[in-house]
Amino acid sequence: MLAFVIAIHREAEGLIAHFGLSKDMHPHPFAIYRGESVILTVSGVGKLNAAMATTYLLSLPDIHRDHVILVNYGCCASWSSTLPIGYLSAAVKVTDSDTHHDYFSDLASYVIPHVPLSELVCLSSPFRGADDAPTFIHSPAITEHPDVPLLFDMESAGFCHAAGKFLHTYQYLCLKVVTDYGLRSDLSLDVLDQALHSGKTPLLDLIERLVANAFQPEAPAERQFEPILFELSQKLRLTHQMQRSLALEVRKSALMNKSPEEVLSRYLHTETATRQERRVMLDALISELRNQRPI
Repeated sequence: MLAFVIAIHREAEGLIAHFGLSKDMHPHPFAIYRGESVILTVSGVGKLNAAMATTYLLSLPDIHRDHVILVNYGCCASWSSTLPIGYLSAAVKVTDSDTHHDYFSDLASYVIPHVPLSELVCLSSPFRGADDAPTFIHSPAITEHPDVPLLFDMESAGFCHAAGKFLHTYQYLCLKVVTDYGLRSDLSLDVLDQALHSGKTPLLDLIERLVANAFQPEAPAERQFEPILFELSQKLRLTHQMQRSLALEVRKSALMNKSPEEVLSRYLHTETATRQERRVMLDALISELRNQRPI
C-alpha cells in the first residue's frame, strides 16, 4: 500500500484526483482519503501535527506496516532563487532545527535518477528567506551533502520521527516541491498552484513507480557492518543507546559514500581497561567517522 501524509488540502488535491480517492466519512482526528491501494491523510501544518497524523495513519487496523510505502509530500522553500518554482526533490536527509536531530531515508537513494536529491531543514516557523539561510548553509553538521540543494519545510522532522518508530528507513520518503524563497518572496495561491502543477508530472511518474514496486531496496545502509559493530559493542561494552548512536553514525557514513569499515577495523585492535577509556575511544571513533572524507 502507498500512504501519504500531507499538510494542507490544496497540496493533496492533485493526488486525490489522480488516484480517485474518496473521503472516509467515519470520525477521524485527521481527514482520511482512501482508494484501492492508496491512503492519504491531511495533517495540518507543523511537525507536531505531522507526527500525530503519521502515528494515527500507521495505527489504523487496515494498514499492514510491513507492506507500506509512506510519503510526506508538500511545499518547501529554497534559500537560493537558482532553483525554479516547481522543483521536485527527494530528501536524503532531514534535520530538525530545534533538536538538531538528523533523519535519513534509505529509500531516497533508490529513486535516483527519477528525481533529484535534497537536504531538508525542518523549522518551527516559516522560512524567512536569505536572512535565515547563513545559519544553516555554513553549518557542516547540516550541509553534509554540498552537491545537493538545501530546502526548508515545517513537517518533515515530525513525519520522519514518527515513521521511524514503525517502519524501516527504506519504507518512507519526503518529497518536496519548491514554492517560494521565504516569507519575503511573492507567494500567492496562484504561485502555489503553479508550483504544484509544475512538479506534478515528475511526482506522478515517481509515485506510479512506487505503486508498481519498482524500487526494491537492499538492506539498510549499516546492515553490512553489523558483524563488526557487534564485535565492537562487545569489546567496548556499549549500552543499547550507545550501540544505536554508533550504528547511526555508520549509516550516515555509508550514505555519504565514505568507508566506515576502515575506521571500525582500526578500533577493533585498540585495548582499553576502564569505562572512561572505552568512552573516550567511542567518542574518538565517532569523531573519526564524521571527519572521514567520501571515497
